[in-house]
Amino acid sequence: MIKILTAKEMKEVDNYSINELKIPALALMESAARSVALEIKKDICISDKIVAVCGIGNNGADGVAVIRLLKSMGYENTDIIIIGDISKGTEEFKIQTDIARRLDISISNYTEDIQDVNLSAYDVIVDGLFGIGLSREVTGVYYEVIKNINNSTAKKYAVDIPSGIDGNNGNILGIAVKADYTITFGSYKAGLVLYPGAEYAGEVKIYDIGFPDKAYENRKIIYSYTEEDLYESLPVRKPHSNKGSYGKLVIIAGNEDMYGACYMCSRASFALGTGLIKILTTKENKYLLNEKLPEAIVVTYDDDNYSEIIKKELTWCDTILVGPGIGATKRSENIVKLCLKEKKNTIIDADGINVISGSDTLKEMLHDKVVLTPHLGEMSRLINMSISDISKDMIKVCKKCAEALGVSIVMKDSHTIICNTRDEIFINLTGNSGMAKAGSGDVLAGIMAGLVSTGVEINKAAAVAPFIHGISGNIAKRKQGEYAMLPTDIISAMEYLNKCIIH
Repeated sequence: MIKILTAKEMKEVDNYSINELKIPALALMESAARSVALEIKKDICISDKIVAVCGIGNNGADGVAVIRLLKSMGYENTDIIIIGDISKGTEEFKIQTDIARRLDISISNYTEDIQDVNLSAYDVIVDGLFGIGLSREVTGVYYEVIKNINNSTAKKYAVDIPSGIDGNNGNILGIAVKADYTITFGSYKAGLVLYPGAEYAGEVKIYDIGFPDKAYENRKIIYSYTEEDLYESLPVRKPHSNKGSYGKLVIIAGNEDMYGACYMCSRASFALGTGLIKILTTKENKYLLNEKLPEAIVVTYDDDNYSEIIKKELTWCDTILVGPGIGATKRSENIVKLCLKEKKNTIIDADGINVISGSDTLKEMLHDKVVLTPHLGEMSRLINMSISDISKDMIKVCKKCAEALGVSIVMKDSHTIICNTRDEIFINLTGNSGMAKAGSGDVLAGIMAGLVSTGVEINKAAAVAPFIHGISGNIAKRKQGEYAMLPTDIISAMEYLNKCIIH
């Protein structure tokens, strides 16, 4: 798995390594600077003109060291521009600038008047203004410098994190460097993978610069799944088995106007290996479902008999998926109530979440076998908070909601955040803009239900499902393109994915 840390946690790793484990700060800095220099070297010409724009903290010291190392590699057209009062720099910064001066590297210093800072002559800019510790708005001379960097046509490399991004949540603190590449150290930073910060980071490269495993102990680490993790995340299909071996799933989805939701949920669940699926929906959907998905058992209800029918079918299953396309009605509210009374593994999506949002009774009935899968609009209604306020610190909001409701939350966005009842946090890094179409959420809910019904523990399924959803979406993108791809193409792409992860 990929490790992701907030800026706060990463600072603690850094401090522990230096102050407790006694690893010299300059040794870590040299390793970091060499990583950046080697990454830059891969993609530039020996004649390129390179400048590092540096602050007076340790991120600036990294930038100074990068220029020194590039010069030692034969890149002669190198300069350093320092913004701020050098006399107030950190000890490591002063050491690095002293070394650079002794090697006759050009250093310019500006504290207020930066109208003479001309970046147009450079082919490469190294951003070393601020590190991960920045928490205030960028103003004054620093604002103007970052604006100049962004206006330059040079290739831009950020050291650890683009200056101006909040490393804890990805917020832009007034302005931020729009990097082509970010070279980060030890682990990904939350600000590099959460939007809008992720949009400014460009291509992110991570380097191990020597932080020991011990420094990460007792830290709140966020994880992200990789393809390698899938091998141990899916249950083994046994030769001596039958349809009952792979779960009984009830999907309550669709209404008089929504056939597609129940079709996509169910087809996605079958694609994950579910053995038996009963679709509970309104009678208007029966013919189409029987025609398009004959593998499923279709049970219909109406306003007069839904309670008795749903009660009966819920005793049959071991996993429940409820909500997609059922409408935010009194009937839907009662259906969700019936599902929660069963205390079974339950995924609640879409309108299921919307009816919970308006009912304190339903919120009190939630339990630790429930996963809620809201997009930001549904999350806004669920917790009565504006989308803009949620977006300011998505990890914190998602975690707080999961704790308050006692459920796992899969908060869907470009990079989905998962907070579960085991106090674990995941961020999904797969997917693409072609998935931003009606029906993609239904496919995700079906994938999750398929995992749970075939034996994956529900907290794990909540984290694995968005990864499978996203990687399948990436396969669909390669085949169909971001404009043309449909949610059903994501399901089809899972067939290819299955071939890659067969045990």
